[in-house]
Amino acid sequence: MAGRGRSRPNLLVTGTPGTGKTTTCSLLADATELRHINVGDLVRTKGLHDGWDEEFECHVINEDLVCDELEDIMVGGGIIVDYHGCDFFPECWFDLVVVLQTDNSILHDRLTSRGYMGPKLTSNIECEIFEVLLEEAEESYPEGIVMALQSDTVEDISRNVTVLTEWERMWLAEDYRSKWWLIELAYTLDCFVLVNTMQISMLEMEGSKCNMGGATRDARRASRSANGMIAYDSLPTLTVDLSQSDCEKW
Repeated sequence: MAGRGRSRPNLLVTGTPGTGKTTTCSLLADATELRHINVGDLVRTKGLHDGWDEEFECHVINEDLVCDELEDIMVGGGIIVDYHGCDFFPECWFDLVVVLQTDNSILHDRLTSRGYMGPKLTSNIECEIFEVLLEEAEESYPEGIVMALQSDTVEDISRNVTVLTEWERMWLAEDYRSKWWLIELAYTLDCFVLVNTMQISMLEMEGSKCNMGGATRDARRASRSANGMIAYDSLPTLTVDLSQSDCEKW
């Protein structure tokens, strides 16, 4: 059990640059009082890098230095790690790994507005097209803790924060932590289903893509065409106020 010994869960939120990681993490931190750590900012302020990559216009991250910096912080729990990579962190650090995904045309516009061009733009768009980060997360972490969430719009990000806030609430429930009930998040045609052995809840997702853990891409796509309905209790709605400037930060 990843979270054994922690009083609060640790989450990793990853995804291609421009998918809304920092906005999502900031709002989730406000909603849950979890601590948000932006690894890119940490690398810059602490000098946890091996110099500057001229082609991709970014620091060359020193993964060992980053892990050393975070190691003691992660032990106590209650941390949201925000970074566009995920395979170098210790598996035991996280109770949930969230991969944000964005439609390619939307992502292209966001990245060009940030000044991305040439190889830097092309490599990030290709990374999203081929679901590189989702595959990386599924290969690096246990089946059942990797969740993919669509992040195209303000409404998407609001729903995602609601889903993650509810997940954190369930993790904190004493019966959930002590019995470690299986949690599965399954996508159907128009709903997000949060299932454990004692309850079934459903959050309307209005066609947003959503999946958790273990399935192949073909299986995920097949599950998205399903249209089964399940009895449910509505999850609480979290109202998130997003300004246009917030969206531009994605």
